[in-house]
Amino acid sequence: MNIKGFPKERMGDVECYLGEPNDQVREGLRSILRDCGFRRARTFARMIDLLNADKEETPALLIASDDLDPGVFDAIRDIRHFKIGRNPFLMIGLLVRGDVEGAVKRALL
Repeated sequence: MNIKGFPKERMGDVECYLGEPNDQVREGLRSILRDCGFRRARTFARMIDLLNADKEETPALLIASDDLDPGVFDAIRDIRHFKIGRNPFLMIGLLVRGDVEGAVKRALL
């Protein structure tokens, strides 16, 4: 599989963190990432574990569910404002539930 001209073999070099509290969803997403070539995909069920791992090695890609932790949006904002982590420009994807009022708006802000 080629992602916009980026060979699948090169995806193995990308450090990816995935934060999702549900075991089945987390492992399903991890499997999808690995199928896309992300061999360095680390998964976390708790935000605190994800943030502690970020102190050791900063990922290039962070994917987090909005129900990972009540403070997930604050943590993302702190990453962007360089209060957490070492790379405020890392790519961040948020998994947002559409049935929670205001969740999409909070994610965008």
